[in-house]
Amino acid sequence: MKILMSVALSVWCITAIGCATPEPSGEVADTVYTNGQIYTVNEAQLWAEAMAVKDGRLLVVGSGAEVDAATGDETKVVDLQGKFVMPGINDLHHHGIDVSTTAMDPDALSIADEQKGSPETIVAAIKEFADSRPDLPLIYVEDFPDGMFPGNNGPTKMLDGASRDRPIIVLSDGGHAFWGNSKAFEAAGITADTRDPEYGVIGRKPGSMEPIGGVHENAMQLFWALKDRPSKEAIEAGLRHHVARINALGITAVRVAGITQDHLEATVAADEAGELNAYHSLAFHWRTSYIAQRDQNLDLIREQILA
Repeated sequence: MKILMSVALSVWCITAIGCATPEPSGEVADTVYTNGQIYTVNEAQLWAEAMAVKDGRLLVVGSGAEVDAATGDETKVVDLQGKFVMPGINDLHHHGIDVSTTAMDPDALSIADEQKGSPETIVAAIKEFADSRPDLPLIYVEDFPDGMFPGNNGPTKMLDGASRDRPIIVLSDGGHAFWGNSKAFEAAGITADTRDPEYGVIGRKPGSMEPIGGVHENAMQLFWALKDRPSKEAIEAGLRHHVARINALGITAVRVAGITQDHLEATVAADEAGELNAYHSLAFHWRTSYIAQRDQNLDLIREQILA
């Protein structure tokens, strides 16, 4: 099982530093690209106008005449018509699968950038969504900007303005804190008597033990427990959406941080079906708030690591 097996044709150099430009080898290319503005990231030859590819690897990067030497009767010739070409981008810390899964979930709210200008605009967007979905038992929202509140402890009273009769939990854009309304704290059983869990913090009002509105790191599992996990089908749809997005942005390799067994299975299935046309390095959750929902003893994680 090889997650890194499939790769988009545009991946001709993943590492942006020290890429060497191949010299003519006498081989015949599968495809040649001509008449382009090719940025090579090779200081000895920063720009080229053509390149030849065979079996997903470069044979030649240089002039049109140099590429002609690698062109045979069966070679596909692509005229770039002066378009810009560069090595694929490698994103070393990515959460695209989760972001896409949430973005496609009609029962979740992804706050638009233009609505994130202030706490008031965020609360107004949440209220509008909550009012439009009276059927939802939980209002799940992504995401409020880190640093909007001191210590990421958004006050429950402010969020109560969006709804007081249903729990609201709002994930920070960094993913390490939740902001909740009074109903969310009630549903999660968090009071002034609730102790901070190991590796977690419940934000408290200054000078007291009364929760102020934020839960952090492993304390987030108290809010995660209020939310159903995405279905296998939802994660698979999110993965397809994620792959399409990174393809469009020129990202050809990602390290997906914080995956679960469901993410792994969906990614492997996509790879085996030939649909994962970008490198994916997968990093499991380990003793985090999210994995605690499903794998308290970390048995699934150990199984994958030791396999």
